Amino acid sequence: MGKALSQFKKEFLERTIAAREGRYTQQEMADLLGISQSRYSKWEIRTLVPHAFVGPFCVATGRSAGWLFGVEGAVPKRRKRATRRGRGLDSITATPVEAG
Repeated sequence: MGKALSQFKKEFLERTIAAREGRYTQQEMADLLGISQSRYSKWEIRTLVPHAFVGPFCVATGRSAGWLFGVEGAVPKRRKRATRRGRGLDSITATPVEAG
């Protein structure tokens, strides 16, 4: 069960990032939600979006709660891509979720 929970959390954090990227910066998202940028950034690296913020987050990003929780849509996978300075940047690709 721990492995399944760990996988769920990893995918949830990836979805949180994917939902925001291309629409808002972390600071803009934090401002929309009425929280600090440092608090918001934790939602992308280690802590799941609190239940009280799921609705506002989904409205702001145009994603459904079902997508965010992984029961519909594609699971984003992060992979490194090169930049001009030789540092890696994360990019998002989507893989279909199997119904089950």
